[in-house]
Amino acid sequence: YLLDFTMKTSAVAFLTLSAILALLIPSPVVGHESILADEEESVGSNLRRRLGWKKPESYYRSIYYRCCNTSEGEGATEGDPSLGNDAWRRSEVEADDYPGQCKCKKRGSGDVGFFSKLFGKTESHFDKWQTSCNEGGSLYKKAGI
Repeated sequence: YLLDFTMKTSAVAFLTLSAILALLIPSPVVGHESILADEEESVGSNLRRRLGWKKPESYYRSIYYRCCNTSEGEGATEGDPSLGNDAWRRSEVEADDYPGQCKCKKRGSGDVGFFSKLFGKTESHFDKWQTSCNEGGSLYKKAGI
């Protein structure tokens, strides 16, 4: 009788612990949202948009045109303030197409970030932005330039 009780208690404890861990452990979730479109625009009957972390290309393009002046001159050099500074704006596009100013406080900073220092890296915020904005950089690619 004691052995039977111990086995039942162990099984219940194991199942309870498994249920709690299943709720606490994060898992990747992918969702989809139906897009309402005219029949002419639809490619198929199952037109859906994936929901997730990825932002649309227009989001990155706006950042690129507002913050990626890499020519380094007239207020857009290392050490110059970037928040609200029009000098960081790219000149080849109209301001009306991508309104606003650069909203990044660290764009022109020559400081090295805390985690970069922690992992022994020496690239400043300014250098990271320059790399990202130049042809082939991550922001350049995400913006679809």
